[in-house]
Amino acid sequence: MAINLFGAQAHGGKLIALDDQALVTDLAALAGTGGNTFAAFVLSGRFASAGYAKLRRMIQAVAHAGAVTVTITPWRDGQDTGQTITRTLAIGDNENVTAPLSVTGSDFQLMVTLTAFDAPASLGSGDITVVPRRSQR
Repeated sequence: MAINLFGAQAHGGKLIALDDQALVTDLAALAGTGGNTFAAFVLSGRFASAGYAKLRRMIQAVAHAGAVTVTITPWRDGQDTGQTITRTLAIGDNENVTAPLSVTGSDFQLMVTLTAFDAPASLGSGDITVVPRRSQR
């Protein structure tokens, strides 16, 4: 099941359907001219481990009808780690994007950003691997 992406205009009352196939820029004229390209992203809620752990991998399903660039950024303890994994998908590529990660902490979040798309793109189900760290040897 895909999750539709929506955005809100920072100063104004417009909602924008980010996965609309007719829309690849924000604030474009009705003729499709002008506007700015945007980066559609979603930041997950925090998921906590049972103590100190290592976030090892994320697999994210991305349904796409054209080219799209997917960037996965892990967050640790409420802060951006600065690490990014980027995958560029073309038409017909596997929809499951695998990102090997190595982030230690107590709780984690993941930011998934979609850019450079020329057709509808939506996020499906995702899976993560968290490995608990032992506290004693």
